[in-house]
Amino acid sequence: MRDIVAFKGKQSSLEIEIASDADFSDALKAIAERLEAKRSFFAGSACVNVVGGSLSEEQQKELETMLKRDFGMLSVDFDSANKPKSRIPRVPRLFQKEESAPVSELKSDVLSKKVGSAVFVMETVRNGQRIDFDGDIVVCGDVNFGAELVATGNIAVMGALRGKAHAGSMGDETCVVTAYRLAPQQLRIGGIIAIAPKNAQQVNYPEIARVVGDTIVIAPASRVIK
Repeated sequence: MRDIVAFKGKQSSLEIEIASDADFSDALKAIAERLEAKRSFFAGSACVNVVGGSLSEEQQKELETMLKRDFGMLSVDFDSANKPKSRIPRVPRLFQKEESAPVSELKSDVLSKKVGSAVFVMETVRNGQRIDFDGDIVVCGDVNFGAELVATGNIAVMGALRGKAHAGSMGDETCVVTAYRLAPQQLRIGGIIAIAPKNAQQVNYPEIARVVGDTIVIAPASRVIK
C-alpha cells in the first residue's frame, strides 16, 4: 500500500504522486491513511499538487473533496499523468525567489500571484491594507492589526493573523480560516461574525476556524472538527 502513493514537500506545500498502475480506491485509501498518520505534520498545508494516476475528472473531484473536507487543504491542483516527470509543479514554484507583479484583481499594492482559484500574497499585509479576492487567499507572511482579508473562498495565513478576516464572503459557511497564530481583531465566515476575547490564550501551533452549527469554532489544525 505504501508504494501506491509518494509524498513530497513541507507543511506550506505538498506534492502527492500516485503510481500510474494504482487502483483509484486503493490510492484514495493510501492517501487518507498517510495524512491521518501524520496529521500534525501536514496540518494546514495550503496547497497540494497531485501528479500521476491518470485520474478522471470525477476521481479528481472526489480526491479534492476529501483533501479539503477531511484534512483542511485549501488548494488542490492536478497534473496530467502524461506530462513530463521533470516538469516543475506550479504551486511549489511560487516559493522560489523570483520577480512577480501584483495581481490585477487585487485593489492593494501587495506583492502577489494568482494560481487557479487562489491568490498567494508574498509579503506581510500591513495596517490599512485590504485584500479582496474572488477565491482563496494564502498569505505567506503575517496579517497585521488594522489589515483586512476578504475572500469568497478560504483564507490561510502562514504567519500571525492579527487583523480582520472574512472567508466565504458571498455567504459560503463551509469555508475555513487557518493561521499559524490565529489572533484576529474580527473573524467572519459567511454571515457569522466572531471577536476574540481580550484574555484569549496564545498558542504556538496552527489553528483552524470553521462554522459548526451557528458558531465559529477554533481548534488545532491537526484535528478535524466534525
